[in-house]
Amino acid sequence: MTRKTILITGCSSGIGLETALLFHKHEWQVVATMRNPEKAPTVLHKKGIDIQQLDVTDKNDREKIIAHMKMVSPHGLDCLVNNAGYGLFGALEDLAESQIRNQMEVNFVAPCLLIQSLLPHLRAAKGKIINISSVFSYASFPMHSLYCASKSALTSLSSSLGYELSSQGLQMCSIEPGSHRTNFGANIEYAEPAPGSSPNISQHEKLLKYRAMLKNKKSSNTPDVVACKIYKAVQSRRMPARIQVGKDAIALYYLKRLLPAKVFTWVIKTASKRIFQTSP
Repeated sequence: MTRKTILITGCSSGIGLETALLFHKHEWQVVATMRNPEKAPTVLHKKGIDIQQLDVTDKNDREKIIAHMKMVSPHGLDCLVNNAGYGLFGALEDLAESQIRNQMEVNFVAPCLLIQSLLPHLRAAKGKIINISSVFSYASFPMHSLYCASKSALTSLSSSLGYELSSQGLQMCSIEPGSHRTNFGANIEYAEPAPGSSPNISQHEKLLKYRAMLKNKKSSNTPDVVACKIYKAVQSRRMPARIQVGKDAIALYYLKRLLPAKVFTWVIKTASKRIFQTSP
C-alpha cells in the first residue's frame, strides 16, 4: 500500500519539526523543508526523514520542491502544511518598506503561491491543506499590525479556498495557535524608531519588555500540542475550517464571537493600555 505523503515548510524547529516527527511516527512519507537544511536538527537525520531546502519566497526553490514532490510521490500529495513564517513587530510608522513587503511575502504570498503550484498534485490525491495562522488573525494588537495583517490574510485565504476547492475533493484548515513554547521569539524582527524623532519610542521600549517577558514566561503549550491538532485534523474525514490551539487562543476566539464588537474592542484596548500605556 502506498504511504501517504506530507510536505511541511519551516521544519527547523517548533511546530514544523514536531509535526514532521509525528507524521513520520505514524508512517507517513514526510518531506521536511527549511531554508538552511545544513542546519537541520539531528533527529530528522536519525529518523531518515527527507530534508529539502525551501526558502518559501524563492521561486527557484519552490519550483525545485514541486519537481521533487512529483518524483517522490507520483500518486499525488496527501497533505501540505504551510508552517514557515516569522513575526515583524513595531509601529507601522517606523517600519521600512522592505520589512512590510517581506512580512507579507513570507507569511501570506509564499504560502499562496505554493498552494497554487501544488494544486494539481494535491488534487490527484484529494489532499488536505493546513495553513498555520495565529490568534492574531482575529485578535488584533498594537505594535503587531503587520503580523496581524499577514495572518488575517492567511486565514481569509484558507476560508475562501475551502469553499472554492471543496467540489474538487480538497479540504482546507486554518490552525490558529496562541502563545506556545517555540523558537518563534528568536526569529522576531522589530521596527527601528528614529532616536529622538519617532513618537513611538516609548511604546517600542514597552514592546521589547513585553516580548522579553513572554520569552521568559514558560508557556504550558508546547509545539507538539499543535502538531497533535494538525495530525488529528488531517486524519478526520472532514477537517474543521478553523482550529484554535491553547487556552488564550480559544478564550479570545469565543470572546470575539460572543461579545458585542464594542465590548470586545474595549477588552483589547484595556489590555493594550496596561502593556503599552497608549492614549485613548
